[in-house]
Amino acid sequence: MVRWISNGCVRVDDAKRLAKWLVGTMPDASNPDIETRVDLAPPVAVFLTYRTVAASSKGVVLRADPYGRDAAVLVRYFGAKRLLQ
Repeated sequence: MVRWISNGCVRVDDAKRLAKWLVGTMPDASNPDIETRVDLAPPVAVFLTYRTVAASSKGVVLRADPYGRDAAVLVRYFGAKRLLQ
């Protein structure tokens, strides 16, 4: 199965703890198969980060770039001419 293909879903680690932090308790959904909207007061900003490089005990680890974003970022930071050198 190819897991990196996405329809906008975001996997959350420890969803119950996140819900408790955001809402104060785990929201009660009457049917777990149907999405339930929970309004937050005040709203919470969410930032998603796409990283293909990570630090490890052995140094820098380069990960796959399935969405093909690295090339555009490198051009933005270093310019196309510098990348060709």
